[in-house]
Amino acid sequence: MRRRIAWATVTVAITGILVLGVPLVFVARQVVRNDELRRLDREASAIAFAIDDDFEHQRAIDHDLLTTLGGRERYILVREASGNVARGGPHIAGDTLSTTLPVERHGSVTVTISARDTNRRVVTAVFVIVGLSALGVIAAIGLAIVVARRLGRPVADLARVSARLGAGDFSARAPRSGVPELDLVADALDQSATRIDELVRTEREFATNASHQLRTPITALRLRLEELTTVSDPDIRREAEAALVQADRLGTTIEELLALARSHAGVARQPVDVAALVRERATSWQGNARRAHRTVEVDAGKACVVEASASALSQAIDALIENALAHGRGVVRVAVRPHPQHVEITVEDEGAGIPPDAVASIFERHVSLRGGTGVGLALARSLVEASGGRLDLERPSPPRFRVLLPMQPVDDGVTPRGGAAREVAG
Repeated sequence: MRRRIAWATVTVAITGILVLGVPLVFVARQVVRNDELRRLDREASAIAFAIDDDFEHQRAIDHDLLTTLGGRERYILVREASGNVARGGPHIAGDTLSTTLPVERHGSVTVTISARDTNRRVVTAVFVIVGLSALGVIAAIGLAIVVARRLGRPVADLARVSARLGAGDFSARAPRSGVPELDLVADALDQSATRIDELVRTEREFATNASHQLRTPITALRLRLEELTTVSDPDIRREAEAALVQADRLGTTIEELLALARSHAGVARQPVDVAALVRERATSWQGNARRAHRTVEVDAGKACVVEASASALSQAIDALIENALAHGRGVVRVAVRPHPQHVEITVEDEGAGIPPDAVASIFERHVSLRGGTGVGLALARSLVEASGGRLDLERPSPPRFRVLLPMQPVDDGVTPRGGAAREVAG
């Protein structure tokens, strides 16, 4: 910005100097020539006065007198009314400057001099103008540097404060620079920081309250499920154990989602076997798919380990599968494909897909094409991004959603989460 301000100031100054300086050169040249011509007019008048007596008595003009009057720098030509011509002074070659003074009823007097001195004066005037213009440019450059620093420093300060606000430091306040327009921006930035701080504080208080309120009923639910695991009926015991696993998962998910809401850095990441996790989540949706007379097919081969939050990634995959079952048709296909630098997860179905005019807004909150809440896809994207990945719509019709996660080399000393997942048949 400073450079642009400086260049703009210098450009305006140079433009003004050219607009005024070029015509001034021509004006100076004309002024010098006119001044010289006026001087010649006076000399011609003096010569005419000196030979006026000869004109009056119609005597021949004395050539020696003309030579004396002209000196070594002037050539004098006298034309009498009778037609006689008298000359005096040296012949002047090259560029000349002359003036002719009519003498009433007697003729005229012409004085000619060399234009060398006049041209020298013109050149001197031009150099003076150019020198003053150069001083003007230098002054403009100095002024541009001062103005650029005067305006650039507070703008840089505003940028630094904005960066601190973007990083979550809502205590940052913008300094005042004395420039009214920039101070208005600083006031607006401070007011925005205050409002955002209040909103974030309110959300964090809500997250804390929600965590406290949810923890008690989940604990009570676990206790009841643990009691059911002690009954003699093996079917009830098996279902109670499965429900207990889901209750534990629900508690972990709530804690991590609350941590995601409270922390700007996102949830804690750890090695996760994406293939096993996808198979596990697809298994949990098989019952819903059967009730809807649909099928969930999985293509997840060897282990693909990434640094992510298993719970956040599970929630994102659940949201994509649920979206396909709720709004799509036919078979839901979930695939995991390893690449050299990343892991790709795709979820697709055989439905009509996303209309072209809704593709750009499909991940926005509260945007739903078929009467849903409009939260699932937006939440899924947030959860994937919290794990360092990216969620996008690879193909609108039939719809295919794609998750890209950076690959992590497998460490034999680390057991990735999701490793205990079962294989799912379509």
